[in-house]
Amino acid sequence: MADQPFTIPAAIHPPADSLERGYRWRSVPQPDGSELSVQVPLTAADFLNPQEGDVMPESTFHEAATTDLRDMLRLRYAADPTTAVFHDLIVRWGISDLPDPAPDIAVVPNVGDRDKNRSVFHVLEEGTRPVLIVEVGSPHYRKQDLIDKVDIYETAGVQEYIILEQREQRGQMVDLITGYRLVEGRYRPILLEDDGRMRLRTVGLYIGLQAGKVVLEDVTTGERLRSAEEAEQRAQAEASARAELEAKLQGLEAELARFRSGPRD
Repeated sequence: MADQPFTIPAAIHPPADSLERGYRWRSVPQPDGSELSVQVPLTAADFLNPQEGDVMPESTFHEAATTDLRDMLRLRYAADPTTAVFHDLIVRWGISDLPDPAPDIAVVPNVGDRDKNRSVFHVLEEGTRPVLIVEVGSPHYRKQDLIDKVDIYETAGVQEYIILEQREQRGQMVDLITGYRLVEGRYRPILLEDDGRMRLRTVGLYIGLQAGKVVLEDVTTGERLRSAEEAEQRAQAEASARAELEAKLQGLEAELARFRSGPRD
């Protein structure tokens, strides 16, 4: 009997919309001894226990919010080598049966070597843990962000946990901020200020959303933190202003030199 051609199971070709929740590559053995790399959709359990190399599609809001948060906080702590700001780094709590997510943003104090290469942050080995975690909510994993991770980060002893969302309600995009603070070992909701911002005691900042854009302001000085793009624009503007001032000074010096060298009565 002739060999029948091998047919790739339908499960190897998941519907495209199932991959919107994220996927990981897996090798599937073939009859001829080779292996075929296929995309396997992630589940809610995978989201809470990610593996290095998992692919998580992001909305434009998610990408912009996490990038700006990472840049603003890293600039804030640039002169403090003991405070790390991690983005999408798996955190191993070292607590039995507790999932180990990869927070969008994690601020960790008392880090021994902030700039060393890490693929995972091991809390027990490092001797410190995040004091602040910010997750930018995903519509595919809203329950996990708003319920499951609240339990996880509370158990792990994270002092403040913030969730940022942009959702469509009645045809309009609405900015939402949800926060929790550890009080005597239990999470308690953080109330919004009258202006809609939320105070983060762990980092001395107010966090807010303005038309989907993250805003951070220093609680003491009121100074607004700048993203990397804004910081570069400011530096360019200051450099341009200095160059213009130097050109004016050079012109005045040249004019003064001509005046001094002119004929005298």
